[in-house]
Amino acid sequence: MTTPDPDSPAGFVSYVKERITEPGARSDLRSGLGKPVELSPRMHRVIAWKVHARAGSAMERAHYGVAALIASRTRQARDREPATESGGRSLGQALAAAVNHSGLRDNTAEGRLHLLVRQNLDGVHRQLIAVIRLLDARGQEPDWVSLLWDLARWESDRDRIAQRWLQDYYRTLRRASDTTSPSPSPDTSNES
Repeated sequence: MTTPDPDSPAGFVSYVKERITEPGARSDLRSGLGKPVELSPRMHRVIAWKVHARAGSAMERAHYGVAALIASRTRQARDREPATESGGRSLGQALAAAVNHSGLRDNTAEGRLHLLVRQNLDGVHRQLIAVIRLLDARGQEPDWVSLLWDLARWESDRDRIAQRWLQDYYRTLRRASDTTSPSPSPDTSNES
């Protein structure tokens, strides 16, 4: 396994996961949960140097938001290997995996996802807290890099991201039900 470029989003996520093993850093990152960057002064000490000064406010908010979400996870969730591989999957796929493999009720996941995709930038950051807690409780986690990119583009491309999350959710649920339901037997009633 190759080490991600430290300046890439994957490198940033790896850095945050390393830093949250330190109680002070974890607390500082958690302090910005659901808040805009300007209301998260304690986070600067830990990650300001990892976010490029010319990143733009949307990318900066995405970095701070994802760092706070990662730090907010329970110790059990941080220590446990995810129930399924999270690499490259959208938030919709992560929720569907929680339904398919971890006992999350479909109507709960679907309701949370529909609420989430209707939010503005502030709302999506606040609503993600509950969604990540649902995933944690079911041994799932999102692909943090994918989530970071989606949050960075939320204001400019929300409709397309929402569409992808919803389609990924329903497609992943359908694929699982297609593989678990028995195939129909051929109709032999017309044979003589």
